[in-house]
Amino acid sequence: MRSPVAPEFGRERLVFFSDAVFAIAITLLALDVRVPEIVGEATNASVAAAFGSVAPRIFAYALSFAVVGLFWLAHWRRYLLIEHVDEGLVLLNILLLGFVALIPFPTALLGEHGDVPFAVVVYVLILSATGIMGPVTWVYADRKGLIDPDLSRTEITLGALRGLAVPFVMLASLALLPFAFLSAHPAADVQAEQNVGQPRGVRTRPPHRVQPLSRRQAVGSEQACRRRFDRGDER
Repeated sequence: MRSPVAPEFGRERLVFFSDAVFAIAITLLALDVRVPEIVGEATNASVAAAFGSVAPRIFAYALSFAVVGLFWLAHWRRYLLIEHVDEGLVLLNILLLGFVALIPFPTALLGEHGDVPFAVVVYVLILSATGIMGPVTWVYADRKGLIDPDLSRTEITLGALRGLAVPFVMLASLALLPFAFLSAHPAADVQAEQNVGQPRGVRTRPPHRVQPLSRRQAVGSEQACRRRFDRGDER
Protein backbone atom coordinates (compact mmCIF):
# COMPACT_ATOMS: atom_id res chain seq x y z
CA MET A 1 0.00 0.00 0.00
CA ARG A 2 1.42 3.35 -1.05
CA SER A 3 1.78 5.93 1.67
CA PRO A 4 -0.30 9.10 1.13
CA VAL A 5 2.44 11.18 2.76
CA ALA A 6 5.29 12.48 0.61
CA PRO A 7 8.68 10.88 1.49
CA GLU A 8 10.23 14.28 2.12
CA PHE A 9 7.51 15.21 4.61
CA GLY A 10 7.95 11.89 6.45
CA ARG A 11 11.68 12.55 6.79
CA GLU A 12 11.04 16.09 8.08
CA ARG A 13 8.61 14.82 10.72
CA LEU A 14 11.19 12.30 11.92
CA VAL A 15 13.88 14.97 12.16
CA PHE A 16 11.59 17.45 13.96
CA PHE A 17 10.47 14.81 16.45
CA SER A 18 14.08 13.77 17.06
CA ASP A 19 15.16 17.37 17.65
CA ALA A 20 12.37 17.78 20.20
CA VAL A 21 13.45 14.69 22.15
CA PHE A 22 17.09 15.80 22.14
CA ALA A 23 16.07 19.27 23.36
CA ILE A 24 13.94 17.89 26.19
CA ALA A 25 16.61 15.40 27.28
CA ILE A 26 19.37 18.01 27.31
CA THR A 27 17.11 20.34 29.34
CA LEU A 28 16.24 17.66 31.91
CA LEU A 29 19.96 17.25 32.62
CA ALA A 30 20.02 20.64 34.33
CA LEU A 31 17.08 19.89 36.64
CA ASP A 32 19.27 17.76 38.90
CA VAL A 33 21.63 20.69 39.53
CA ARG A 34 19.90 22.66 42.27
CA VAL A 35 21.15 25.35 44.63
CA PRO A 36 21.91 23.55 47.93
CA GLU A 37 20.25 24.70 51.12
CA ILE A 38 22.50 26.69 53.44
CA VAL A 39 21.76 26.47 57.15
CA GLY A 40 22.18 29.76 58.96
CA GLU A 41 23.65 32.93 57.53
CA ALA A 42 25.20 32.66 54.09
CA THR A 43 28.91 33.43 54.13
CA ASN A 44 31.74 32.94 51.66
CA ALA A 45 32.78 29.75 53.45
CA SER A 46 29.27 28.29 53.65
CA VAL A 47 28.49 29.11 49.99
CA ALA A 48 31.82 27.62 48.89
CA ALA A 49 31.13 24.47 50.91
CA ALA A 50 27.64 24.22 49.44
CA PHE A 51 29.03 24.65 45.94
CA GLY A 52 31.54 21.90 46.61
CA SER A 53 28.71 19.56 47.61
CA VAL A 54 27.04 19.94 44.18
CA ALA A 55 30.29 19.91 42.19
CA PRO A 56 29.90 16.20 41.27
CA ARG A 57 26.43 16.90 39.87
CA ILE A 58 27.75 19.83 37.86
CA PHE A 59 30.50 17.61 36.45
CA ALA A 60 28.00 14.89 35.51
CA TYR A 61 25.75 17.52 33.88
CA ALA A 62 28.61 19.01 31.85
CA LEU A 63 29.80 15.58 30.71
CA SER A 64 26.33 14.43 29.67
CA PHE A 65 25.58 17.77 28.00
CA ALA A 66 28.68 17.41 25.85
CA VAL A 67 27.89 13.78 24.97
CA VAL A 68 24.24 14.47 24.11
CA GLY A 69 25.40 17.42 22.01
CA LEU A 70 27.73 15.11 20.08
CA PHE A 71 24.90 12.61 19.60
CA TRP A 72 22.63 15.34 18.22
CA LEU A 73 25.38 16.60 15.91
CA ALA A 74 25.91 13.08 14.54
CA HIS A 75 22.13 12.67 14.10
CA TRP A 76 21.94 15.96 12.21
CA ARG A 77 24.81 14.95 9.91
CA ARG A 78 23.27 11.56 9.15
CA TYR A 79 19.90 12.97 8.15
CA LEU A 80 21.50 15.51 5.86
CA LEU A 81 22.56 12.48 3.79
CA ILE A 82 19.56 10.21 4.39
CA GLU A 83 17.09 11.19 1.69
CA HIS A 84 14.22 8.81 2.44
CA VAL A 85 12.82 6.97 5.46
CA ASP A 86 10.81 3.80 5.92
CA GLU A 87 9.10 2.17 8.90
CA GLY A 88 12.20 0.20 9.85
CA LEU A 89 14.34 3.32 10.03
CA VAL A 90 11.64 5.11 12.02
CA LEU A 91 11.52 2.28 14.56
CA LEU A 92 15.31 2.27 14.92
CA ASN A 93 15.26 6.04 15.38
CA ILE A 94 12.57 5.73 18.08
CA LEU A 95 14.78 3.20 19.88
CA LEU A 96 17.66 5.65 19.67
CA LEU A 97 15.48 8.42 21.09
CA GLY A 98 14.41 6.10 23.91
CA PHE A 99 18.04 5.85 25.03
CA VAL A 100 18.49 9.62 24.62
CA ALA A 101 15.49 10.32 26.85
CA LEU A 102 16.95 7.94 29.47
CA ILE A 103 20.28 9.76 29.74
CA PRO A 104 19.13 12.14 32.55
CA PHE A 105 18.68 9.11 34.85
CA PRO A 106 22.28 7.78 34.74
CA THR A 107 23.49 11.37 34.86
CA ALA A 108 21.67 11.94 38.17
CA LEU A 109 22.93 8.56 39.40
CA LEU A 110 26.51 9.49 38.56
CA GLY A 111 26.20 12.91 40.18
CA GLU A 112 24.84 11.41 43.41
CA HIS A 113 26.96 8.23 43.63
CA GLY A 114 29.94 8.89 41.38
CA ASP A 115 32.28 7.13 43.80
CA VAL A 116 30.37 3.85 43.44
CA PRO A 117 31.61 1.67 40.54
CA PHE A 118 28.12 0.33 39.77
CA ALA A 119 26.82 3.85 39.12
CA VAL A 120 29.72 4.51 36.74
CA VAL A 121 29.07 1.24 34.88
CA VAL A 122 25.36 2.05 34.46
CA TYR A 123 26.24 5.50 33.12
CA VAL A 124 28.79 4.18 30.63
CA LEU A 125 26.56 1.35 29.37
CA ILE A 126 23.52 3.55 28.74
CA LEU A 127 25.51 6.25 26.94
CA SER A 128 27.40 3.62 24.94
CA ALA A 129 24.14 1.96 23.87
CA THR A 130 22.86 5.37 22.78
CA GLY A 131 25.97 6.00 20.73
CA ILE A 132 25.87 2.57 19.08
CA MET A 133 22.29 3.06 17.91
CA GLY A 134 23.41 5.93 15.65
CA PRO A 135 25.67 3.81 13.42
CA VAL A 136 23.04 1.05 13.46
CA THR A 137 20.50 3.39 11.87
CA TRP A 138 23.14 4.53 9.37
CA VAL A 139 23.98 0.97 8.32
CA TYR A 140 20.28 0.15 7.99
CA ALA A 141 19.67 3.21 5.81
CA ASP A 142 22.63 2.22 3.62
CA ARG A 143 21.39 -1.33 3.09
CA LYS A 144 17.87 -0.12 2.27
CA GLY A 145 19.13 2.42 -0.24
CA LEU A 146 17.87 5.42 1.73
CA ILE A 147 21.18 7.34 1.62
CA ASP A 148 22.33 9.80 -1.03
CA PRO A 149 23.47 7.59 -3.94
CA ASP A 150 26.33 9.94 -4.77
CA LEU A 151 28.19 8.95 -1.59
CA SER A 152 31.15 6.62 -2.07
CA ARG A 153 31.54 3.40 -0.13
CA THR A 154 34.47 4.92 1.75
CA GLU A 155 32.40 7.89 2.90
CA ILE A 156 29.61 5.58 4.08
CA THR A 157 32.06 3.41 6.02
CA LEU A 158 33.73 6.41 7.63
CA GLY A 159 30.32 7.75 8.63
CA ALA A 160 29.56 4.54 10.50
CA LEU A 161 32.98 4.39 12.18
CA ARG A 162 32.85 8.03 13.24
CA GLY A 163 29.65 7.37 15.14
CA LEU A 164 31.40 4.69 17.19
CA ALA A 165 34.00 7.08 18.62
CA VAL A 166 32.03 8.05 21.76
CA PRO A 167 30.94 4.46 22.64
CA PHE A 168 34.53 3.26 22.14
CA VAL A 169 35.92 5.89 24.53
CA MET A 170 33.16 5.21 27.05
CA LEU A 171 33.64 1.43 27.07
CA ALA A 172 37.44 1.77 27.13
CA SER A 173 37.14 3.92 30.26
CA LEU A 174 35.70 0.92 32.11
CA ALA A 175 39.15 -0.68 31.95
CA LEU A 176 40.47 2.16 34.13
CA LEU A 177 37.65 1.89 36.65
CA PRO A 178 39.41 -0.58 39.04
CA PHE A 179 42.51 1.64 39.22
CA ALA A 180 40.43 4.77 39.85
CA PHE A 181 38.47 2.99 42.59
CA LEU A 182 41.64 1.76 44.34
CA SER A 183 43.26 5.19 44.22
CA ALA A 184 40.12 6.69 45.75
CA HIS A 185 40.17 4.18 48.64
CA PRO A 186 43.79 4.03 49.87
CA ALA A 187 42.67 2.81 53.31
CA ALA A 188 41.79 -0.53 51.79
CA ASP A 189 45.33 -0.82 50.44
CA VAL A 190 46.83 -0.01 53.86
CA GLN A 191 44.65 -2.62 55.53
CA ALA A 192 45.67 -5.19 52.94
CA GLU A 193 49.37 -4.43 53.57
CA GLN A 194 48.88 -4.89 57.32
CA ASN A 195 47.35 -8.31 56.74
CA VAL A 196 50.34 -9.51 54.69
CA GLY A 197 52.26 -12.16 56.64
CA GLN A 198 49.39 -12.89 58.97
CA PRO A 199 48.07 -16.46 59.13
CA ARG A 200 45.02 -17.18 57.02
CA GLY A 201 41.87 -16.11 58.77
CA VAL A 202 43.73 -13.66 61.05
CA ARG A 203 43.15 -9.97 60.34
CA THR A 204 44.67 -6.94 61.94
CA ARG A 205 42.12 -5.33 64.20
CA PRO A 206 41.83 -1.58 64.36
CA PRO A 207 43.00 0.07 67.62
CA HIS A 208 40.42 0.16 70.36
CA ARG A 209 38.91 3.57 70.84
CA VAL A 210 38.16 4.80 74.33
CA GLN A 211 34.60 6.05 74.36
CA PRO A 212 34.10 9.25 76.39
CA LEU A 213 31.83 9.02 79.40
CA SER A 214 28.46 10.65 79.29
CA ARG A 215 27.59 13.32 81.84
CA ARG A 216 25.47 10.88 83.84
CA GLN A 217 28.25 8.30 83.92
CA ALA A 218 30.79 10.93 84.98
CA VAL A 219 28.59 12.12 87.86
CA GLY A 220 28.06 8.53 89.01
CA SER A 221 31.78 7.81 88.89
CA GLU A 222 32.53 10.95 90.92
CA GLN A 223 29.99 10.00 93.58
CA ALA A 224 31.48 6.49 93.85
CA CYS A 225 34.94 7.95 94.38
CA ARG A 226 33.64 10.23 97.13
CA ARG A 227 32.00 7.31 98.95
CA ARG A 228 35.26 5.36 98.85
CA PHE A 229 37.15 8.39 100.11
CA ASP A 230 34.69 8.90 102.99
CA ARG A 231 35.00 5.25 104.02
CA GLY A 232 38.75 5.61 104.16
CA ASP A 233 38.47 8.62 106.49
CA GLU A 234 36.13 6.72 108.82
CA ARG A 235 38.67 3.91 109.18
